[in-house]
Amino acid sequence: MLARQRLVRDVAATGDAFADAITIVFDGRTGSGDGFAGTGVTVVFSASGESADTVIERMISQSEEAEEFTVVTSDRAIIDIVTAAGARIVSCDMFLEYRKEGEQRARRQIRRTSGKAPNQLGDYFPE
Repeated sequence: MLARQRLVRDVAATGDAFADAITIVFDGRTGSGDGFAGTGVTVVFSASGESADTVIERMISQSEEAEEFTVVTSDRAIIDIVTAAGARIVSCDMFLEYRKEGEQRARRQIRRTSGKAPNQLGDYFPE
């Protein structure tokens, strides 16, 4: 479960730069759902006897706006099914690269602003 929590938190940390809403679908539910609340990411678990792939396929095929979805996967079968329904695909490698670039931009921004003198009380209450 810790790996799942780490994935959700990692995606939540940079995911809002990529999408207005993020859903992560996991195979089966083991353990509790603790650790996902407050992340801004919707976490869905497949039912017993059902794969996460099946859940993703159903979500896309039942949507009237499949073209609004971007699915992160490198699974060829899922790619074929969801693109046929009109959804976009980003490979797992490409998504990780996007995240890496976003993190690097954030670090550069922090470095640029960290050279400034820290705020002082007088900055908020000028004479």
